[in-house]
Amino acid sequence: MVKATKKKWLGYDPWKDGVTQGILATYNDCNQKAKLAAKGHAPQKLGHALEWGIVAHLILEKLHKMQSAKPKKWSPEEGLVISTVHSVTERYKRRHGQRWNGERDQEFDHDVCQMIAVFPAYFNFWKKHPLNWVQVENTFAVPFRVPGFEKEIILRGKMDGVYSSGGDWLLDNKTKSQIVESQLGETLLRDLQINFYTLARKISSGRVPKGFLYNAIRRPGLKLGKNESMPDHVTRIKLHIAEDPESYFKRYEVCIEPSDLAAFQNELTGLLVEFLNWWKGGMPSRLFGQPCVGKYGMCENIAICYNETYTNHRMKEVMFEELLEDAA
Repeated sequence: MVKATKKKWLGYDPWKDGVTQGILATYNDCNQKAKLAAKGHAPQKLGHALEWGIVAHLILEKLHKMQSAKPKKWSPEEGLVISTVHSVTERYKRRHGQRWNGERDQEFDHDVCQMIAVFPAYFNFWKKHPLNWVQVENTFAVPFRVPGFEKEIILRGKMDGVYSSGGDWLLDNKTKSQIVESQLGETLLRDLQINFYTLARKISSGRVPKGFLYNAIRRPGLKLGKNESMPDHVTRIKLHIAEDPESYFKRYEVCIEPSDLAAFQNELTGLLVEFLNWWKGGMPSRLFGQPCVGKYGMCENIAICYNETYTNHRMKEVMFEELLEDAA
């Protein structure tokens, strides 16, 4: 048997590796954070909300792929959804659990309970509104011309899905602690990820998508009781969802005008020019005035920026690890 060896970090070259909306958003937020990512540094542990969302996406990927291979009105029954939750979460824990050092095992078990309650209810809630699938969780790499540079840059990413309804619509899955409609609305049309993926779909298909479906799923906030068993906790979450399922599951169809996408393309071009010149110039960064405390708390890179301490970080094997994650 040949023993698997860890790949050595070979560095980041946007002309070779491409760019994702994630690295561009990180650069927009904090160029020091983008520089650390481009040098291969990644946190040992992810934030709880982020990791919950990643696992939820994997569960949806696997079940939506099943739906795409079945007749349009087919919806998975509760038993199949629960077994999928178990298979996806067990696989994820085998692949990533060593990063937790035992610190998140109990919290992850609680997450699994939440997902056992949430996802059967999600598929039951939407089973009368099936989507006509075109693709599910497709990874893309499309060329994009940037003025002032000889080569085309590659835009890369992974779409949650594409379905057909009088044209192509993009699916954008989101997990949130609360779904506040007043905070969405027209702000979705300015979302970098949504516009980046919409433009990539236009480039690959030659057609402007009709729009996107913002598919919001609420992450339960109920805590495990002091003397409550996990099965009892699952039952309590199920009852809470059943009382008001619309507070857990929301979908917003947002149409996209070609003029809006053209405006985004111009803005993206300017951002890419700035980003590529920054990378070419050695990725200079600012350590003052950056958002070290955000809506999710203290930045995970704070120990590096202030004390050059890397103990809570690891070296990545590839630049865009998120594109390799799958639910198989």
